[in-house]
Amino acid sequence: MMDNFNEENSYKLLIVKAVHLFLSIAIFYVFWLLFRYNSLINISHTGFRYNYFVSIGYGVLLFWFGRTYNSYLLGYTRIRLLVFGQVLSQFFSIVIVYFVVSISWEKLLTPWIFISMLGMQVGLDIGW
Repeated sequence: MMDNFNEENSYKLLIVKAVHLFLSIAIFYVFWLLFRYNSLINISHTGFRYNYFVSIGYGVLLFWFGRTYNSYLLGYTRIRLLVFGQVLSQFFSIVIVYFVVSISWEKLLTPWIFISMLGMQVGLDIGW
């Protein structure tokens, strides 16, 4: 009986973590489109694969940094340490994506979109 309870909780915890990761990637995707096209209305249909690859790369970085900074150890650490770990992992993921894209595009664009995205993700982390 007790094993079944722990197994159900582990599935629920896995779903909560996956939803949070998915929401973080979705927020990144919207802000990435704003960064790339300066609008959500006039989006080109030719580069959609590039947008998906960048978002998947961000998700992988976010997952890796989340594991590094223990941002998903629910029940084991304090809430502020979880939020701090999530903010750190999101910050470093954003910085790496920004510099990789800047190197590949051979120009530096303003990172204000990503800074506002980080603020929105911090709000998501605190609410989560």
